[in-house]
Amino acid sequence: MKYLSKMLINNQEKSLYVCLNENGNTFNYYLDNKIIGAYTTTVPGEKIIFKESEELADISEDIKEEIRNKVNEIDFKELREELLEYRKKNKINELAHVLGEGYENEDITRIAEVELEEQSIEDEEEQEQIEENEESQEQESDEEKIEDDKESQEKLEEDLENQEEIEDEDNTKETTRQKNVVIKQEIKLNSKVNEIKTLGQILRGKISNFPLDAKKLVVIESSKKNRLLQDKNSKSSNIDSARYSLAVVDSKGIITPLNIEVDETVGTNPTQENYQLKGNGEVEKEDVLCRYKIAGNETISIKNGQYGEIEVFYSPGKTRSGNKSFDKQLETNNVWPIKTQIRDTVGEYNTEGNRQIDRAVKEADEHFKEHPENMDYRDADGIEETSSCYLSKEQCIEILSEVEEISDVYNRAYVTNMLEKYIEKNKIDENHITQEELEKIQKEIEEEAEREHDMGLDLSHGDVS
Repeated sequence: MKYLSKMLINNQEKSLYVCLNENGNTFNYYLDNKIIGAYTTTVPGEKIIFKESEELADISEDIKEEIRNKVNEIDFKELREELLEYRKKNKINELAHVLGEGYENEDITRIAEVELEEQSIEDEEEQEQIEENEESQEQESDEEKIEDDKESQEKLEEDLENQEEIEDEDNTKETTRQKNVVIKQEIKLNSKVNEIKTLGQILRGKISNFPLDAKKLVVIESSKKNRLLQDKNSKSSNIDSARYSLAVVDSKGIITPLNIEVDETVGTNPTQENYQLKGNGEVEKEDVLCRYKIAGNETISIKNGQYGEIEVFYSPGKTRSGNKSFDKQLETNNVWPIKTQIRDTVGEYNTEGNRQIDRAVKEADEHFKEHPENMDYRDADGIEETSSCYLSKEQCIEILSEVEEISDVYNRAYVTNMLEKYIEKNKIDENHITQEELEKIQKEIEEEAEREHDMGLDLSHGDVS
């Protein structure tokens, strides 16, 4: 038996094997330990004839075609020699164990070859006898079947013509439905959503009809989704009441609406406002047009952004009380690549779990009361030490060192020294420096730099003492 490949069938991984029969001319194919087909080298035709079995009942034609492609790559002459040699070695080892000591390796090899040859001859004679019996039986009944076969063939051709007409009509309708669908927004499935997983890794396995070869998530009008889902044999369709729906595009360009539900906890037209972390780091508190459940409390929401573009957000969970989501914008064609520190805000994989979402929403609520128009990711990360209202000493040094009036006179070390003196003098927490305090510090250093400049001094490379 020789291993050929791994096959993914109905989301289950199976191994494809080929095995040479005792007669040396027939190859059997197996999925795991169940036979699915065969090929006889002495009979012209396809290199695999699938047998009717339960194992094949749920295998699609695409999978069968994939198996055919792998089988067609086999050099059966080389494979036959390889398996015969393998069988010979096994026979030698078996005889060596049975005969024990007292036999030379050459004797054991000759015995093995003779036994294998005799077995092959017996198998061939048996196969020939079976074929002769079958041929005799077929010859006796051929005359009786000729007329029936003729009628059956005519009926089959007529059925095939009717079936082809039906399929052509269905394919035309399906192609028309696909062409009429306008994609409003798209997100690549390989884009990172959090510190560990991509969007594809999050969605696969959680949505029942998610295609294995899906390439991107797309937003479409729900009216188009309903038309795509129309049953060819029924007048009914799976109606989606939200304005927009989610679908995926596979490797062949086929659009498949996802089998997911609207998050009914906020309704199909939600008015409950949640915090949305934008790709640029800004945080807004707004409602969304629709929200879909992925698994548990994970959701994907859709809203209208500026200039009519569609914005898409992913929420890793909800608060333990209040049922509030924390939405993080996904990268789309009109969203710049999101920086790591923004993307990983409210990390799902830290030790805090859902408590991190509780803390993030709580911090955002507190900040929103006083600064509703000025919020960024630092005001909604659930970490008290970070805030857009405060700057650290290092941030202030960066800002001051880039001011032209200061950098023309003072170097970075001198600026650091002056800032530390100011912090010590005014008893300021070096990690909670307000914007107003930074402006005061900047004004003092600029005034001193101007005096130094007027006196002709340049400390941009000098001593800081």
